Amino acid sequence: MITLVYTILCLIWGSTWLAIKIGLEDSPPLWSAGLRFAIASLILLPITYFRKAQYPTKINEYTRIAVPGVFMYAASYILVYIAERFINSSLTAVLFSSFPFMVAGFSFYMLKKERLKIMGWLGLVIGFLGILVIFYDSLLKSEFILLGTILTIIATAASAFGTVYIRAYLKEYDIGIMASIQMVVGAAIIILLALIFEPLSAFKI
Repeated sequence: MITLVYTILCLIWGSTWLAIKIGLEDSPPLWSAGLRFAIASLILLPITYFRKAQYPTKINEYTRIAVPGVFMYAASYILVYIAERFINSSLTAVLFSSFPFMVAGFSFYMLKKERLKIMGWLGLVIGFLGILVIFYDSLLKSEFILLGTILTIIATAASAFGTVYIRAYLKEYDIGIMASIQMVVGAAIIILLALIFEPLSAFKI
């Protein structure tokens, strides 16, 4: 079951960049990202309810838990969705595959007891090279536009920071509770920005 779930996760995660690119053909980036996480939140919240997971009771706890959501969902995906207007999904995938390196980098300072060892770094390098090989043909056809590249790198760093933050400071909380709170926060921020900057006429119907 673990292998099956991991395989499904890899398939979904690996195809998300292409799905984003296809979605942007008919909808603006902020609305696309915001609605995506709003729908995901509506699915995740009932799951945590039926699991009878215990939500925090104090405002400061919600604030602590919400912080990674600002980085992992709001900042990261706002930048990725905007970036894919300038670069193709293959380049986005390769750039975002620097995520493990950034996690390792943030962990060096925030998780000093869990620093990556030589074999771990070697595995990251091999994995990154594998992604380059897979997307090599597509990369040759990509326009390496500076803005899209920079946005994707910043998005990757934001997501990596949020991930390490959870590991460093929120280990005592239920993962489902954290994900639901963080996703709601991310969706709220993105939709608020969409309401301000993207008129509904930007959708292609």
